[in-house]
Amino acid sequence: MHKYLLELYPELMKRYSCGLVCHYIDELDQAKKEFPDAEIYYSYDSKDYAQIYNNFDLVVGGRVHGIGMSASLGIPGIMIKHDSRSSTTDGFLAESVAVGTEIQEVIRLIDKQSLRIEEYSAKLIEHKNNVMTQYIDLFKAKASDLFFTNEANSENICK
Repeated sequence: MHKYLLELYPELMKRYSCGLVCHYIDELDQAKKEFPDAEIYYSYDSKDYAQIYNNFDLVVGGRVHGIGMSASLGIPGIMIKHDSRSSTTDGFLAESVAVGTEIQEVIRLIDKQSLRIEEYSAKLIEHKNNVMTQYIDLFKAKASDLFFTNEANSENICK
């Protein structure tokens, strides 16, 4: 994947206002060396990443947690799929491309999403709210089952 990103990111930086997000401190030197003109974001504190990702309209990358964080903020993502974990981003409504996809195809996908970024963002926020409602309903049902099961067991023990 690294080789592919070394080809892809310079082409994206020529066409769009971009930044690189590093998640680990040991990535900083390599990022600065390979992309000396790029704006690079990093924090040692994971809670800062919501603010970092909030700087972008669209996120393109190969990290599930980066695509997930951006999706939680209503920012669409394009996942560069490189292993089986990458499919996790389907749940974040992310578009995806495989490592090795022609760069012009990635650019077409970015351009397509950019034209309807507000629509994609609204869809993500609606999806997040729907999923949250499903989780709450599931939790309520399970908590209710657990409470009544324990209550019934307590009555049996007391008899």
